Amino acid sequence: MFSSLRARLLLSYLAVILVALSVAAVTFVLTVRPYQRRVILTQLRANLALAVPLVERLWSTGMAPDEIARVMREGRARLGTSGRALLLDARGNVLADTEGELVGEQFPHLAQRRALPRAPFTGELRIGDDERFFYAAARTRPQLLRPPLIVVLVAPVREARVLLSLGPQLLYAGGVALLLAIILAILIARSFARPLGVVAEAAEEIARGNLDLQLEIRRPAEMRRLVDSFNAMTREVKAARQAQRDFIANVSHDLKTPLTSIQGYAQALLDGTATTPEAQRQAASVIYEEATRMHRLVEQLLELARLDAGQIKMARVPVDLSGLLSSCVERQRLRSQEREITLTLNVPQGLSVVGDPDRLFQVFTNLLDNALSYTPAGGQVEVTAERVEEEDRPWIAVSVTDNGPGIPPEELPRLFERFYRVDKARRRGGGSGLGLAIVKELVEAHGGRVRAESVVGLGTRFTVLLPVQDASEGHAANPS
Repeated sequence: MFSSLRARLLLSYLAVILVALSVAAVTFVLTVRPYQRRVILTQLRANLALAVPLVERLWSTGMAPDEIARVMREGRARLGTSGRALLLDARGNVLADTEGELVGEQFPHLAQRRALPRAPFTGELRIGDDERFFYAAARTRPQLLRPPLIVVLVAPVREARVLLSLGPQLLYAGGVALLLAIILAILIARSFARPLGVVAEAAEEIARGNLDLQLEIRRPAEMRRLVDSFNAMTREVKAARQAQRDFIANVSHDLKTPLTSIQGYAQALLDGTATTPEAQRQAASVIYEEATRMHRLVEQLLELARLDAGQIKMARVPVDLSGLLSSCVERQRLRSQEREITLTLNVPQGLSVVGDPDRLFQVFTNLLDNALSYTPAGGQVEVTAERVEEEDRPWIAVSVTDNGPGIPPEELPRLFERFYRVDKARRRGGGSGLGLAIVKELVEAHGGRVRAESVVGLGTRFTVLLPVQDASEGHAANPS
């Protein structure tokens, strides 16, 4: 019942509300007595200001204390001296009581209070069975042949009665406040839980395969960030699933073509269709070439899988980049001459980076192979390298530029996708569509980046940026 987020939020709000109401109730109770004291003592002092002159006048006429008390009792409503009054002598003995109960009692501590005539002093005293009273007292002015009196007005301390009198109103106000707080808590909990419910339902839809779902929740800001991340995740999952489908389709096609050739020529050898030694050599040659192509494809797939899994360990040694690029170019020199392509190297001496020389050799060999494959006879391929500054960091930029047919702008963002080919016809020419994907993975494993620029009809440039690091220790290495 209380496992849902809405129920937990509601319980949390109710707990906070109950604690707040409890604290308010305790605070109210703790403030009742000081408030009551101030109110009662203020009223007693006001009544005392009327009672003292009355007592002085009656006392000056020779009236006895009990008679003065009777007059005060009978006329207190008319005179405004409401409450109980005591008349004490200078020693604190009670001479008269408007209630007639305390005559003869003693309150010496009141007689000991130092105060000028008619100057009020206040406090608390206990009467009878420890019943507490607030009091306000003052001495009368001295008179001829008659000693001064102490006039004391008292009022009982009745916090419980005050609380009981206010109880129904407090309970009513607290109940209304609690009801409104519960309604508000339900609305707030619902407003918080509803977007999460929408996200949960969307997650279930995605689990059922609906990857086109995108949420639109703009507020609050935290929920907007969650929804944006959720939508980005959905797009990534959709792209990954599509990539998986493309991968299966491409692998199936790239394996099916050589397998078909191998099967056909093997069948020719088995059924005797290839009768002449020349035909048999041709069949064997095709089988070997297609098997080699399949082996190369499988090796590239395994390498990408190991890169994805982080199973390929990169060496971190100083690399003489100038010497490494020279070796790459020389390895491709014969091929460029056979295709009548001018291959040039323009790299200053002394360029070095920290990395894996064999993997870097593979990166630049793949880029050169790609450039030579797309450059027509009579074209040019140039390899250059230089030190550059980008984003306030030093880099070594290695570029492989050709003057081939170029790549349409809409194709550039997909160049480094696996099995992607700009020229779909190259599927029959041996291109697997994995070379540039491997280049990207290896460059990023070195902390670098690779980008492509192209103009249709003018050519293409691939640029590899490798971070400049401290390569001063040790000797620069080249691939063997």
